Amino acid sequence: MKPAYPRNRAFTLIEIMLVVAIIGIALAMGMPAIYRKANPEPMTQAVQDVLEVCTQARARAILNGVAMELRIYPHTGRFEVVQAPEDADLLNANGTNAPAVGQSVRAESNSSVAGSPASPNHSPLTAQLSERVVIEMCDINFGEYKDEEMARVRFHPNGICDQLTLVLRSDNNEFKKIALEEVTGLAEVSNFK
Repeated sequence: MKPAYPRNRAFTLIEIMLVVAIIGIALAMGMPAIYRKANPEPMTQAVQDVLEVCTQARARAILNGVAMELRIYPHTGRFEVVQAPEDADLLNANGTNAPAVGQSVRAESNSSVAGSPASPNHSPLTAQLSERVVIEMCDINFGEYKDEEMARVRFHPNGICDQLTLVLRSDNNEFKKIALEEVTGLAEVSNFK
């Protein structure tokens, strides 16, 4: 028996409503993730920025075959990667001319100072922490530099670096610890209580 109405090839209203409902559910589940990716929290962004400057300093030191410095300005939350001066062996992490423990003093050479105009490969790379994130602790080679104007971490061409432990605190009391492994120069992030 033939139906009274010939059936055309088309979707029924129920089928269309089911498809729209499935698409709506998928969008509702994905929107929070999309929002978080587009607007990262200040602590997440700060950790990403610190990891990026550490990675870039290590990479530039290895690829260019020259020592690089990560300059940390604890009061402003600014980070800067520049080429280390050739006579930086005389400088300790604080930037004074006092030699670090176990360093021998050698004659100064006439070398360019870091931050002076250099090739494009050595242009400074900078990062700035959000106002909602502060540096709670900045230890370099087991010395505290949180109250100093500037702290310096050296990355050498062979991949090693100064020991760095950095603790960041957000305005909602979330703590993150970033530690540089001095033998490999790689950063490790952990939650700090």
